[in-house]
Amino acid sequence: MKTINIFLKKLTVTFSLVLAVMSCSKEGGAICQKDEMAMEMSTVTTKSQLSDKLVLWQTGDAISVFDGNENCRFVSTEDGLTATFYGEASTRDYYYTLYPYNSAATISNGVISTELPAEQPATSGSFAAGANLSMAKTVLYKGNHSGFFRNAGCYLKLIVTSPGAGVYNITASAIGGEKLSGPVNVQLDSKEIPVVSANGGNSYVKMISSNGSVGVGEYYLVLLPTQLSKGLKITVNGNSRELCSFNISSLKKVDRNFVYAFTFSEDWLTGSLEIEGLGDVITVPASGPEVETSWNNWTTKADVLNKLKSARTAGKTYFSMFKFFNYESSENITGYKTTNYGLPYIYGIDFYTAFGTYFPQASRLEDRDNIKAVVQKAWRSNHSIPSFSWHLESPYAVYSDFYEQQGQKMGCRYVYGRAGIAENFPAKYRYQVRDILSNRQVDTLGIGRLGDWFDTRVREVASFINELVDEEGHPIPIIFRLWHEVESGWAWWQVNSYNYTNCSKDEYIALYQLTVGKFRTYCPNAQIMFAFCTDRHFDSKSEYLTCYPGDDYVDILGYDDYEIGDASDYYNIRQLALIEQKKRAKYVTAIANEKGKVAAIFETNNVYSGDEALNFYNDWVQEILKGSDIGLSLFQVWSESENTTEKKTAMKEFIRQDNIIFGRLAPQE
Repeated sequence: MKTINIFLKKLTVTFSLVLAVMSCSKEGGAICQKDEMAMEMSTVTTKSQLSDKLVLWQTGDAISVFDGNENCRFVSTEDGLTATFYGEASTRDYYYTLYPYNSAATISNGVISTELPAEQPATSGSFAAGANLSMAKTVLYKGNHSGFFRNAGCYLKLIVTSPGAGVYNITASAIGGEKLSGPVNVQLDSKEIPVVSANGGNSYVKMISSNGSVGVGEYYLVLLPTQLSKGLKITVNGNSRELCSFNISSLKKVDRNFVYAFTFSEDWLTGSLEIEGLGDVITVPASGPEVETSWNNWTTKADVLNKLKSARTAGKTYFSMFKFFNYESSENITGYKTTNYGLPYIYGIDFYTAFGTYFPQASRLEDRDNIKAVVQKAWRSNHSIPSFSWHLESPYAVYSDFYEQQGQKMGCRYVYGRAGIAENFPAKYRYQVRDILSNRQVDTLGIGRLGDWFDTRVREVASFINELVDEEGHPIPIIFRLWHEVESGWAWWQVNSYNYTNCSKDEYIALYQLTVGKFRTYCPNAQIMFAFCTDRHFDSKSEYLTCYPGDDYVDILGYDDYEIGDASDYYNIRQLALIEQKKRAKYVTAIANEKGKVAAIFETNNVYSGDEALNFYNDWVQEILKGSDIGLSLFQVWSESENTTEKKTAMKEFIRQDNIIFGRLAPQE
């Protein structure tokens, strides 16, 4: 027996049974050596029937017809709404009947003991053959036996919106241990409604995929009606491990004949449950065991820092990536951009396009709203936290076609001496950090005082950070990487190692301390972890600390290293390059340990193609992360999501490795 997927938002399902007793040739393999007879079964509509679902008989469907205490097998020989079943039974005033047929089923005083299968093969558009437990009692009317088959179970409809590669089964289990399948007793109440109770059994029902892949469609699991003390858990399993799970603790019971429709999101990482006919929708995030759930059990800055330190102690590293979210497009903020990976516990994002003066106001306001939506959704669904950078534009940067044509699409790059734009940058404005610190008056540019301009920029971002709260108004923890790559020379705040700008180390330190102080003043309740981040241009611990703002202003020590994976400066000898790259990681790890801080790499990227791209993480990144005397709690890449198939494949393998803490993994193998 199978279903046609027709739901009309009703709450019960009734099937009509017409039994015509006649002599006939023996067909269908009778088990009871009684009178041969045929029973015509059909689904009918009456005023008492609520037509959730039509039921079709299939050739070979079998039912148990109880002749007294004996179980007789009757088998269908045709498909359709009406089918003839053949078997043998003695003539009686009435029969108790059961679907599906179970040779081990018994009856005593109208109570049938049978079994609801715990494992039910995936059947698109229907429940598994033999799973839809139902019962009827016939009565004699005008020489024929008739009655109504009614469902004994309830239904979990699994709605799959995108293929689940590597999904071998989907299991529904009672968190509190209540029985959902196995041996049961079924009897009819005074209104001939089946009442089912467990007789031992299992606290789960499992939908089995035949080929390790669940296609797009709707699937049904039949469960025993029961109270649920702690709710229902839906688990998606691969061949040998759990991929993700959904705890629906608010679901306190599953009722006979109700349909509970669970829709998996396209990335299989969130889902929503609706009780069909009631419109009661519950949305839940995935929570798989690929990493311990305790790794994102944080609510404050102190919690996050403790988890980062715990990761280092355990020899693990949190993985993060910029551009997981396309917050510059409002149509994409409700979904995660890199659905092939999953949901990270930490993700990179930038304040740049949403604040300041460099972009048109309309686009800034839209990006501001989108970033807020991303942060709040990521926190709500996964307790994920953002790692912010801030490419604040130069106070002198004015967006122009000429400027973009020079390839300088970021106002932070408007620095004196940079090739191609020197004619747009008078030398008298080269001391930008000094001008901010002294609050220099520059009326000729329409700016006013530089310190006031900077204060306005900080207030904008601080006001936004104050809005990053959960549903109860509690601040969402954030990492804030200030004035990064201090010695690199491409941005206006950097010390003049390349003579592109003129900022001394003391001025940089003063700017960093001023910025932190302002944020602490303007958003005193925020849970901000401030990060100090150099570029890779340091050859000792003392060089790394050249512009260090001080322990009171820094929570995380990090650096950017786009040399990872590049051996060109070392005669193309990989081992020589790795030695230098590991040195940097060791220096920062040692400093972080001495100061009780956290160490991180904030930016790098897989710059390879083809087979080299596939090996980037194993040959380079893991060699660094697993190196002796190295303990990096956080590792971020810049824009992997927009790269080649090989790079995506490499990342999917990397985030599943034992020493990497990523988050909720997409269910792929």
